[in-house]
Amino acid sequence: MDRRQVILPGKGIHGGRAERLVIKLSTRLPACPRVFLGGNPYPIEPGQWKEFSRTARNATCLEYAGPDPRYAGLRVDTLEHLLAVLLVFPDAPIDIFCEGREPPFLDGSALPILTAVKTLLGDKTSYALGWKQYACPLQWEHTWRAGGIRVMPAPEFRVSYGVVRGDVYQRAVLESPHEFLEYAVPARSFLFYEDGKIAKSRSDSPLLKGARWDSGLLLAESREQFEEARSRGVPPAEIAGTYPLLNATFWRSESELAWHKILDLLGDLALFNLALPRVHIEVENGGHFQNHQLLDRLQDQMESMNRP
Repeated sequence: MDRRQVILPGKGIHGGRAERLVIKLSTRLPACPRVFLGGNPYPIEPGQWKEFSRTARNATCLEYAGPDPRYAGLRVDTLEHLLAVLLVFPDAPIDIFCEGREPPFLDGSALPILTAVKTLLGDKTSYALGWKQYACPLQWEHTWRAGGIRVMPAPEFRVSYGVVRGDVYQRAVLESPHEFLEYAVPARSFLFYEDGKIAKSRSDSPLLKGARWDSGLLLAESREQFEEARSRGVPPAEIAGTYPLLNATFWRSESELAWHKILDLLGDLALFNLALPRVHIEVENGGHFQNHQLLDRLQDQMESMNRP
């Protein structure tokens, strides 16, 4: 066994292809987490992530749009779980190789990635003590049919997140990197039963090709929907869950859905220099599209502050 690297194999959740993440120790100084995409020999360093254009299609899809021809045509999807973990290792000497179009989805959480990084770093636990933050005076509010977002300056980065869907209601508050590691990183991705049926039926943009019954959580938003799904054999009887979880019998935390949304949010915010703004963010029923809108405003705010 090579103690200088960890390999995480699996399928990409949407593409359905066999993929690998290879995480290696680096001797390069100054140390920082670098990511190599799709076999390109040139690494992406923290300050370069803002050069990627972003679209939201049930995940964050990235395409290089900067001036460096070495990265022309570089594309990757569903990198948010990896980038969220890298936030708490801003000075770690690690290189990550995402060999395909998207990383393996694993169990739908970022826990396998965190475990792999910790295994490589061994006793160097100081790498997981915090994240980099930058002052930001942004004040912004935005609402949509199912929810809204509110942002205001704060002494430290803080998130309050609510998930409301039918009879399902969960809320979580993130105030420290330690809470992030304990609750957000293990929180699994989730999908509501009705949304899953719609996604599977879309021939114009097929999604979830790599989904398995253990790829996160499948939920019903009411007891009636739960009984309907079970009557259709969804999921198979041997892995049937308990309401509202169709494919699992336990939660990893009391508010796992909200914690996973926080994980996704931080993974998207990491696209700005692998750092977080000193703001308080309140969200209800957000997603990657709203995360990108917030990131646009954060970048505009910081650029306007840095203009002469």
